[in-house]
Amino acid sequence: MDDMKTDCKGCSATVRVTPAEAEDAFAKLRLPPGTRLADETEYRRRLDICSSCVELEYGTTCRQCGCLVQVRAHLASDGCPRPGGSGWKK
Repeated sequence: MDDMKTDCKGCSATVRVTPAEAEDAFAKLRLPPGTRLADETEYRRRLDICSSCVELEYGTTCRQCGCLVQVRAHLASDGCPRPGGSGWKK
C-alpha cells in the first residue's frame, strides 16, 4: 500500500472501497418508489467516463463530491458533479 493517508478525516474508517463493495452498497440502498435508474448501457457509459477522469480516487470515489461513482452512475437523474459541466453529457 502507498504512503497516502487513507482514513476519513472525521472518523477512523478507511475511505477506500473496492468497485465490488461500491456495487454492493448500491444493491443495499432503499431507494424511494419511482426512483429512475439508468439502463445498463448508460450506467456503463458513465463509469467509462469516470474511469478516465482525473477526479476519480481509488477507482470508486469522486473527489468533486465524495460520492461512490458506482452508486451515482446508477441514478438516472444524477449528473457528473464536475465544475464547468457534466462529464456525462452526451
